[in-house]
Amino acid sequence: WGWEPYLLVRAPFPVYDETFVAYGQNKVMYAYELMAAGFEFVVVPDVYLLHAHVDPDKHVSAPNPKQHQVGWSCWADFVVRIQDTYGVRIPTPCWAAKYVYPEVTTMYQDRCISNSKDLKMINLHRDLNVIK
Repeated sequence: WGWEPYLLVRAPFPVYDETFVAYGQNKVMYAYELMAAGFEFVVVPDVYLLHAHVDPDKHVSAPNPKQHQVGWSCWADFVVRIQDTYGVRIPTPCWAAKYVYPEVTTMYQDRCISNSKDLKMINLHRDLNVIK
């Protein structure tokens, strides 16, 4: 598509969950949380937001393309938190259960990779295993 939807919300709103590092799931999880909190979503078709510059020195990204799965490592913890907080059960998408979780489990076991330090350690272990 070349774009992705962004959310504008009015206060009060849930604090953005910074658990999700690297690439993937951060905005998706926030949309799920807003839904669980009872927010109403409205599409405004003639409004656009342009982000012209990303400072590469401040961007935490996954150095390995397969690490787009990092965000999914925290899915189970997220689902429990949402259910405990809002009483809403969010199902795991069937495609994620079939295609994503096996790889996530292999790469991260049951760990939620929730900060850049953990991500760097995972990368270091992966690199050491490649060298062996």
